[in-house]
Amino acid sequence: MNENWKRWLPLIMVLIFVVVVFAPRWIDGIFCARFGKPLFDQYGANPEGWTPFLYRIIQPAQDQKILEMDIGNGGFWLENAYRVPACCITLTSMHQSVLDEVGARWQQMQWSNSVSVSFQKIPAGDFTLPEKAYDKVLGLHIFTRSAGIRSMLQNCRSALKEGGRFYTTAIGHDHIKELLDLARELDPQIHFYNMDSLDHFSVETGDTLLSEFFDEVEWYPYETHMETADVEAMTEYLWASYSNIQTVLEGRKDRLAAHIKKRLKGKPLYISENTGIFVCR
Repeated sequence: MNENWKRWLPLIMVLIFVVVVFAPRWIDGIFCARFGKPLFDQYGANPEGWTPFLYRIIQPAQDQKILEMDIGNGGFWLENAYRVPACCITLTSMHQSVLDEVGARWQQMQWSNSVSVSFQKIPAGDFTLPEKAYDKVLGLHIFTRSAGIRSMLQNCRSALKEGGRFYTTAIGHDHIKELLDLARELDPQIHFYNMDSLDHFSVETGDTLLSEFFDEVEWYPYETHMETADVEAMTEYLWASYSNIQTVLEGRKDRLAAHIKKRLKGKPLYISENTGIFVCR
């Protein structure tokens, strides 16, 4: 082995470990269906809540076969366990650690009906789904998968039964802009990696892309925003984000908290949201 490779091999192995183990959690944290949950659930202006909103639109029905691609934290199902009808659900992820965590939480839930569930790991590259096998296919985290998104959409389209529907959430380029800008004011080098995916799929471009694969595409916006002066909640949210913020600030979370506190001066920050769900058939 080349001497240079020998020198860099330990660092490469550490980076691979970080990506495999922690990337699913980063995605789940800031780039889950609503770009993060605790902060928004606590201070969001819409009393319905994000997950109940999704359930109202998707409406799982008894005896349906439903597939969810890239399940994130499984929150859609786990938070609606009390009303999910008796149906057959397949949950997928590229990360076995995600499937294991969701599976463990699934076993702890009290389900209102007899729900059949299976967990399936899918490859990062191209893969094939069974044709005309599902009544509904959910892609609630599809915008985190910029690579091969067209291949995935074609797969999902082929997997639907006649009359089946595909559902996918999206966020816009101005989603929580005020909060992200607040962090960038502290240091312009702070970069939120998840925003890069919006060049491939977003509120603004989703209709055009989805129309390549589906005859009808409808957009249902989730009308909400947030106003909060909770420095600790905003600090924790930004610190856990899929970004370089911890590196840029050299581990000094107190700097971020001090900046937010100084900037707000006790007054609430208005944070806009631009999110919702596409329904395709």
